[in-house]
Amino acid sequence: MNYQHVVYFTQKDGVPHVAIDRLLPDGTRDFCTHYLLPVVAGEKAGFELMDKVAAWLGNTLCIDNPQFREHIRIEPRPNA
Repeated sequence: MNYQHVVYFTQKDGVPHVAIDRLLPDGTRDFCTHYLLPVVAGEKAGFELMDKVAAWLGNTLCIDNPQFREHIRIEPRPNA
């Protein structure tokens, strides 16, 4: 499947989240996942949360990509 990812900040029931949708070739958006953002007490906690979100975001984008999964050999290669 060929698609792109759209990453955005949103509120779900008044709670902030970072969300990821798949943008399909026909222009429709398909919800992929989201990350709940907890209340941050200060700058240090904010930077710690940023590190966690960045790791989650990178892992999510990689694992949702079939070619990447194939490249790291967690899915069989076609005709292999």
